[in-house]
Amino acid sequence: MIALSSAVEPLRMANILTGESVYEWSIASLDGTPTSASNGLQMSPTIPVDGIGAVDILFVCAGVDVQSASRRKSSQRYAGSRATGTSRCAVYRGYALAKAGLLDKYKASIHWENLSALREEFRGSC
Repeated sequence: MIALSSAVEPLRMANILTGESVYEWSIASLDGTPTSASNGLQMSPTIPVDGIGAVDILFVCAGVDVQSASRRKSSQRYAGSRATGTSRCAVYRGYALAKAGLLDKYKASIHWENLSALREEFRGSC
């Protein structure tokens, strides 16, 4: 939940402060169904992941158990953003982007606690 709020709230506040709809966002889940956060609250997606068209920035918000949620099939869905030149940002865990191959040949930052595990699993790309 904190990852999602950290991505959406600055955009919402920018809209309020400017008095305009400078930013728009959609919430998507991997399978199009509501997703529970680690605090038990559920988020209902506004569109399925497959419905995401061209976007300026793709925020991937993940929680503490992102490895089990980042199945190969679901990770490939993110790969479509490669072709559109979309900027990618993982909030809280970069594992989902690395699993989808979206960090290959890109510089990225990650919390030091997760760096060794990411390097171990993705040796050629980190």
